[in-house]
Amino acid sequence: MNAEIRAILERVRSGHLSEREALELLKRWRRVGSASPAGTAADQMAARLRAIFAEESKLAPAAVKLDEPFQDLGIDSLLIHRLNARLEKWLGPVSRTLFYEHGNLRDLAAFLSRKYPDAAAETPAPARPTPVASDAQDVATAKGAVARAGDSGEIAIIGLHGRYPGAGELGTFWRNLEAGKCAVRVIPKERWNWEEFYAPPETAAELGKSYAKWGGFLEGIDLFDPLFFRITPREAELMDPQERLFLESAWLVVADAGYTPAALNAAAARRGGSVGVFVGITRTNYQLLGPPEWARGNPVFPASVPWSAANRVSYLFDFHGPSLAVDTACSSSLTALYEACESIRRGDCAVAVAGGVNLYVHPSTFIGLCRAGMLSPDGVCRSFGAGANGFVPGEGVGAVVLKPLAWAEEDGDHIYGIIKSAAINHDGRTHGYTVPNPSAQAALIRTALERGGIDPRTISYIEGHGTGTDLGDPVEVAGLARAFGEWAGNSPRCAIGSVKSNIGHLEAAAGIAGLTKILLQMQHGRIVPSLHAERVNPKIDFSRTPFRVAREAGDWPRDSGPRRAGLSSFGAGGANVHVILEDYAGLEPEPDTGDPVLIVLSERNETRLRTAVEQLKLALDGDVRLRDMAFTLLHGRESMAERLAIVAADKEEARGKLARFLGGETAGLFRGTARTESGDDTKRALTNCAEAGGPAARERLEGIAAQWVAGAKVAWSAPPERAKPRRVSLAVDPFERRRYWVPGPEPRAEASTATTLCLEPVWVVSEVEEGSSGEGAGPVEVLVLGGSRDWSESVARVLGGSATVRRLADGEEPELAARAGRAERPRRIAIVHRWRGTSNPVEDFVALFSKVRAMMRVDSSAEVMWLALGPDAGEPGLAALGAFGATLQIERPAFIFRVIRCDDLDESRLAALLPVEIARWRSGGASLRHSACEGTMSRARLDRGLSQAAARAGSLRVEDNPRSG
Repeated sequence: MNAEIRAILERVRSGHLSEREALELLKRWRRVGSASPAGTAADQMAARLRAIFAEESKLAPAAVKLDEPFQDLGIDSLLIHRLNARLEKWLGPVSRTLFYEHGNLRDLAAFLSRKYPDAAAETPAPARPTPVASDAQDVATAKGAVARAGDSGEIAIIGLHGRYPGAGELGTFWRNLEAGKCAVRVIPKERWNWEEFYAPPETAAELGKSYAKWGGFLEGIDLFDPLFFRITPREAELMDPQERLFLESAWLVVADAGYTPAALNAAAARRGGSVGVFVGITRTNYQLLGPPEWARGNPVFPASVPWSAANRVSYLFDFHGPSLAVDTACSSSLTALYEACESIRRGDCAVAVAGGVNLYVHPSTFIGLCRAGMLSPDGVCRSFGAGANGFVPGEGVGAVVLKPLAWAEEDGDHIYGIIKSAAINHDGRTHGYTVPNPSAQAALIRTALERGGIDPRTISYIEGHGTGTDLGDPVEVAGLARAFGEWAGNSPRCAIGSVKSNIGHLEAAAGIAGLTKILLQMQHGRIVPSLHAERVNPKIDFSRTPFRVAREAGDWPRDSGPRRAGLSSFGAGGANVHVILEDYAGLEPEPDTGDPVLIVLSERNETRLRTAVEQLKLALDGDVRLRDMAFTLLHGRESMAERLAIVAADKEEARGKLARFLGGETAGLFRGTARTESGDDTKRALTNCAEAGGPAARERLEGIAAQWVAGAKVAWSAPPERAKPRRVSLAVDPFERRRYWVPGPEPRAEASTATTLCLEPVWVVSEVEEGSSGEGAGPVEVLVLGGSRDWSESVARVLGGSATVRRLADGEEPELAARAGRAERPRRIAIVHRWRGTSNPVEDFVALFSKVRAMMRVDSSAEVMWLALGPDAGEPGLAALGAFGATLQIERPAFIFRVIRCDDLDESRLAALLPVEIARWRSGGASLRHSACEGTMSRARLDRGLSQAAARAGSLRVEDNPRSG
């Protein structure tokens, strides 16, 4: 039975779909999935749409990818208007929101081919077979026979990521925990000058200051890679860093699970569902950095909107499940986890990303917590320890990927642990708003135990809330003791600890930090020490409870059953969550078969590729199967421009080949730059080694490797059961982070009451000998765009000795040609563009802008110069392009866009200017004018300046003159 039909039946069985709704879904599915003629019609429609889009956007058809999101193809309201007009001319009246309702051309083609089946036949396209649905009678017969995968309620954790104080990744975090390291420190100066806001505990509240100057802080919260997520640098500066950190964490946790966002979407869709996002977030004070800038005359408006932390992930990853930001104070991230599990069990989503984030970027939070008397005055969080006097604030971000256990096992996922059950409640009315209720906490834990059918005696570790307060810790242990019942003196005590003693209280991210600690302890079979409890809290009589504080590191044996742990998180306002976890002991996979496998790595540039190779080389020292690594790298990583592929039969061979690459050797390796990041225009999809039920020959895999590094797609067909690959956790970090923070004020001139005059262009002249050499500029790849063949030959003659020159064919995109380059890194690419304007300068600019933006995606490490050459008069568009070039260089300093206006368009003389401009790679300016005079070429750079008359007027106020050329 087809997987889609099984998923629909499972939702009927669980009560989330009525029979009528299910039949409608099946009818719709059969219409979409039918092989003929609808499948053929969709292809025909897609071909026609691609041609129309290319014509209206001024892109070459090869650059219009059917699966690329519209926003990445440069769509805007003007282009949509033109596209709608073309569709109406072809199809008749159409909805004006078509390009908003559908995300790419393939989706739009599928819709239009169903709505206008006859129109698609006007443009023939090769048919592409798709699966045929089973008959409705088969569905009815099978109804009720398929058990719902989530019936047991057990949820698998298949991805794990986090950044915590003193640890940028989980390997370091584990080593710190096992060593009993405390990551609390004095507030770093780059956050704020704590001395300005500090006062002793006796006077801090009265003075509106903080008596606490310690915390667990993350490094580099101001660093981000917006272009990786296709976010503008300006938007990144104003975006809450909590949102940025969770976005990174969400991407990395999906990759840790062995998926790309698209692959995770597909996995959820196979189960008839979608992917949800749930994030705990409570502190939103980035916006408080705005008012001080306003006072300096800098009108910036940094954003702090909690909902965007979840919604941004769903938007960028194209996830369609629930997308929720959760704020229950200190229990936010564990509540987010609870809601994610419930959403999966209800069928609202099939897979979920859940986590939390917490940062302190303004002193107001510390001041407020000190006014409430919640913070430790000496910077020590004594969870369950004597002398407990408050908590220490901490920062962090973490996330997990969740999926029903049965599905995770079926899909071959890496499983960190199992969520057996969870419960949520509230304290109700107590002796004070922030006073906890032990009875409510006990009821919460009993509910979780009952839901999971768990005997409390099988739980051997509790990760407590443990904020280190004089009241909270005794109440927590009292509630646990009530829930667990009387302790038999001969039973081993359950260990209890709190990660807050190591890194502080992460508030909104406290629950995900505790969960991460438990999973790492399960993975390593060790219980780590809880700090600052050499003497336990005297108000807690542990001898009368089933618990002991884990003060030393020790083994965590499985004994007669799996390791089980409880995790508590209690919000300051009384919102409580408890989760019960179990480690996963699946069947040991079969050893590697010894057959060769294809291992692929790709990154955006050479530097990142080398880092990825180093990470994989380290991973080969672990106990992961080589076949699983190969499968994960193929299916769990997005294919980027810079690519490396190797074929290896065992880890030793793979390790040796990776070492050779790092050493600069290429023999036996496959290295290339992909021509395109989409599979639309590649050769046929290639199938990896499991085809025909057996391993492929090494020669065949090497042929696939050679094609993949040039841009071909690789598919992995169903392997034989004896060697079925599994997804594994492999380190990855593709980001090129730079500082993005609230921008400071621009330099500002003194106000004046002087006469208002206008600027006019001033050309600063420098004499340059014709034919000046560009030697010393380094190797350059030159792509000639536009102009005649004679022109390109002139360029080649002038530059041939110092550069590789290639003329682009009509319609060929510079982006694709640049991807095919093989120059030494770092790359320098010059596009020599012979500008020819039309009667519509707006369309001319839009077409050019699309080409420039595509070039910006080629290689983030490349330096690019775009030289637009045209006449000095009669081309008003060239003046506008000069302003565009100046703005572009501010946004992307490595991308030089230069306009050259010349009164002598003789091709040989014009070509002679190129070595001069290439030699002046960075110092040339954005707008230039060359003119022939007495046998020499006069070179002038456009500057802003006053006319002589204006200069004589004395004190002036100056404005740009939009009419000056």
